Amino acid sequence: MVKTIITAETEESYRISIFPQVDFPFLITIQKDHPVKKHWHEFIQLVYVAQGEIINYSAQGSIHVKKGELIAVRPLEKHSIEIMQRGTEAVQINFLPLVINPDFTNYLDWRNFRGSSSEILTFFRFFPEHAFKIIFNESERLLAERNINECLHLQKDQPAFFQPACQARLIDILCLCSRAFYRKKKPAAVSIPDKFSEKIESVIKYINEHKAEDISFPAMAEFSGLSPAYFARYFRKFTGKTLIDYINTLRIFMALEKIKTSSDALTGICYSCGFNDLNHFSRIFKKNTGLSPSLYRKKIRQTGKKLIL
Repeated sequence: MVKTIITAETEESYRISIFPQVDFPFLITIQKDHPVKKHWHEFIQLVYVAQGEIINYSAQGSIHVKKGELIAVRPLEKHSIEIMQRGTEAVQINFLPLVINPDFTNYLDWRNFRGSSSEILTFFRFFPEHAFKIIFNESERLLAERNINECLHLQKDQPAFFQPACQARLIDILCLCSRAFYRKKKPAAVSIPDKFSEKIESVIKYINEHKAEDISFPAMAEFSGLSPAYFARYFRKFTGKTLIDYINTLRIFMALEKIKTSSDALTGICYSCGFNDLNHFSRIFKKNTGLSPSLYRKKIRQTGKKLIL
C-alpha cells in the first residue's frame, strides 16, 4: 500500500505561548491533514492521532504515531509533523503547567510536584527531556478519547464552570498518559534512594527561589550535603539536566516572559535573569529557542502576541 505523505514547508517557524484566556492557558484544536513545519513553543503539547498516522521529527529523531496513540512534546523542543495518510486528524492539546496547579510557573517545577494521584505524580516528575510516544491499551484509549471529546465540547460551548471542568478532564488524560508511560518503561529516576531525592529536591527548591542570583556547582553540592560526584550524578538523574543546563533553562523562561511583557532593554533583562554577560545570554537564548533575544522580541511585536497555530 502506497502512503501519501503531506509535508510542511522546510522554513522554521516559532510559536508564542499566548492563549485565548490568559488566566487559563489551555487550548485544544483539531488539525485535519495539517502538516506542521519546524517550530517550538513554550507550552506543553499533547498530540493525539484520532485518524490516520503522523511522524514527529526532532533533533532526537523521528517518532511514528498511529491512530489511537499520543505524543507528548516538551516546551522549547523544536519539532515538525508530517502527515502519512490523507484523512488524518490530530488533536492538539496545548497547556501550561499552571492549569494543573497555580504553583507550577514553569514546566521544570513539575519535578517537585506532590499530590494524592500517583499516576499524575509519575507523569510530572519523570517527563523526559524530549518528545515521547504514549501507547494506550484499549480501555485507556476509550477513556482518553472521551475526555478529549469532552474538552472539545467544553471549549466550544464555554458553559458555567468551564475551567475546572476542562482541568478535571486534562488531569484524567495526564493520568492515563502516566499510567501507560510507566507501564512501558519505568523511569530511571525512580531508582534514586529517598534520602538522595530529598536532598536534590531541597537544592531544586533553592534554585527555583534564587535563580536570578549567582549559583555555583560547589555551593549547591555543599548545600545538598552530598559529595560533588554524587550530587552531579543524582541531580542529573532527578532532573534530566546538568546543574548549569537546569539553571539556564529556568533563566531563559524568565527572559521569555520579561521580553513578552515588558519594554525593558535586553541588557537589563539579561542581568535581571541572572546572566552576567550579554553575549553569553544571547548564545544560551538562541540555543534554547533558535532565535536571538532581539529577533524574538521583534516577532512578538509583529504577531501582536497572538498564538500562531
